[in-house]
Amino acid sequence: MSAAVSLIIALPLLPADQSDPVIEVNEDVGEMIGWPELVQTIASVKQGLPSAQEPVILTSNYGEAGAIDRYGPSLGLPHAYSGHNAYGEWGPPPDGSAPVITVGLDRGVLGTRFRDCKLVTRIDNAAGVDNDEHGAPVAVCAGPRHAWSQEWDALRHLG
Repeated sequence: MSAAVSLIIALPLLPADQSDPVIEVNEDVGEMIGWPELVQTIASVKQGLPSAQEPVILTSNYGEAGAIDRYGPSLGLPHAYSGHNAYGEWGPPPDGSAPVITVGLDRGVLGTRFRDCKLVTRIDNAAGVDNDEHGAPVAVCAGPRHAWSQEWDALRHLG
């Protein structure tokens, strides 16, 4: 009996739109709901860019970056960067890399760290689950205000 309960809490066995009781016990399960949709949204944004140069994808948290790294290659997306927790240890994008697709970064960070940012969409999931990504802004910026190597420490955060 214990194993059955543990499986339901730890693995995504229930349909996403019926997962509220599981999310109340294990919040992390809810954070993975909508990952394919999140990545499809970013792929659509990338397709809409006029530049032939590969964009940098910068996320506000490791979950968003992990979703892009998991599902993005099949949609032609590059590796994601994030300054959140240990993801930040892997370092910044190469200096000079631009444009930038940002996921979940607030206006304050965009205004102080990036140039010419435009909000293009928000993340949604069909299940309507209110997780950290639901409603997160997606913006396209011309690039960082300074070299990535100079901006990276300010973009790093724990939480």
